[in-house]
Amino acid sequence: MLAPRNVSGNCGMCHPAVAVAIGVSPAKILFRRAQLFLKAAPIQHRRRTGFTLIELLIVVVIIGILAAIAIPKFAYTKEKAYFATMKADLRNLAAAQEGYAADNGGAYASGTATGPGVITGLGYAPTSGVTVDVTTIPNGWSAVASMAATPRKCGMFVSNSDPPAAPGGTNPATSSGEPRCN
Repeated sequence: MLAPRNVSGNCGMCHPAVAVAIGVSPAKILFRRAQLFLKAAPIQHRRRTGFTLIELLIVVVIIGILAAIAIPKFAYTKEKAYFATMKADLRNLAAAQEGYAADNGGAYASGTATGPGVITGLGYAPTSGVTVDVTTIPNGWSAVASMAATPRKCGMFVSNSDPPAAPGGTNPATSSGEPRCN
């Protein structure tokens, strides 16, 4: 039988000599000591605030994975926007060249301009940042558009010969009147 706990928190059977004297087994002594320890040192429950390190690491990894997926797609979209700008400039150049040819007996203009600069005599200005190099070819004209932001180029040519001959060189266009990028 266990002795009652006194006010000071000690019991008579906690001492081995006392326990043997009253006939209590050593296992009961250890069990009673463990009970007293748990009662004497209650576990304090604290309210948890903030995030744990593991939670923060998981969030950082997820953001890294999303960035690894999104950045290449963004770069590809930017490249497509550059091509669209250069192709639009070449189409506008074709309209300006046809107007020039109508006013000048079928002759086409040539020159180089970096937007917002104007090709002399033609009155055509490419978009800001786009460089357009226009040359005359037999029975037509050829143009190559480029931007400093991309190493790739777009080209267009108009040939009134039958069949139309592609200008070659740095111009990636293969069909008359159709802008094309490499």
